[in-house]
Amino acid sequence: MAKGFDTFSLPENEGHGRAAETVLEAVEWMESENFEEPFLMVFHVFDPHLPYEPPPPYDTFYCDEGLADHTEWRADETGAWYPQQRQHMIDLYNGEIRWTDSQIGTLLAELRRRGLEDRTLVILTADHGEEFLEHGHWGHGPNLYQQSLHVPLIFSGPEIESRVDSTIVGQYDILPTVLDYCGIDVPDYIEGVSLLADGPSPERPVPSSAVIRRNDDTVFASVRQLNMKAIWSPVGDSSEFYDLGSDPLEQDPAPTDSMLLEEVLLYWASPCICEPTELERERIQARLRGLGYID
Repeated sequence: MAKGFDTFSLPENEGHGRAAETVLEAVEWMESENFEEPFLMVFHVFDPHLPYEPPPPYDTFYCDEGLADHTEWRADETGAWYPQQRQHMIDLYNGEIRWTDSQIGTLLAELRRRGLEDRTLVILTADHGEEFLEHGHWGHGPNLYQQSLHVPLIFSGPEIESRVDSTIVGQYDILPTVLDYCGIDVPDYIEGVSLLADGPSPERPVPSSAVIRRNDDTVFASVRQLNMKAIWSPVGDSSEFYDLGSDPLEQDPAPTDSMLLEEVLLYWASPCICEPTELERERIQARLRGLGYID
């Protein structure tokens, strides 16, 4: 994560509960710069994440008991989650979002105070959402339903038109958008497209941003096109289809969409263009060894 940055900070706890401290670090860095040259700041806050522990008064914004009850999901002796916890966990999660939003506001106010808002592109997004038992799970990671995949993406800056666009896009569109905004040619191998000007076609199939493993033996891939969505796993060749227009919570599977299934299979078969990390390389080698391709 530190590759290419002149200044990098990652606390031992990965930043959980440190939104205010992270803002302070960013402000201190800004005080050491003259900003005569263009700059890139990646500001990552980890607070809206288990355990849900927003600081006062945000811990009681949505629930009276605050942290006094519990901040982690509880399960019975069989491992089943207690559904009566659901609203309490949602309330604490919303408190963390509200707290984090206030800290992002502090950072944006600092940009304005320094007169940088008229020449700074600000991008706000998230890596995932959270599930609250909508499909029998909590948190994130065990599936590719919309609770995990549908995250905000906001661009703000000079010459950015004020509008809300419902076109489905992916995180892989952020890089080409930034390059386009800065007047830099987008390399042909970049998979995403710039969201400026005309932007992508609303009918473009958008794949999930990750392949999720459960117990190291189940893999999922997902593609959405307009309101239709497919979730597929090569383990057992299982698939689910949903019409998000009539079923936004993905509770009622739709009939098989063969064309969308083909899009998922194409996505799955397409090689990754990035250089794998050492951990990824070890996993790949282990799988190839298990299949007998290498010794």
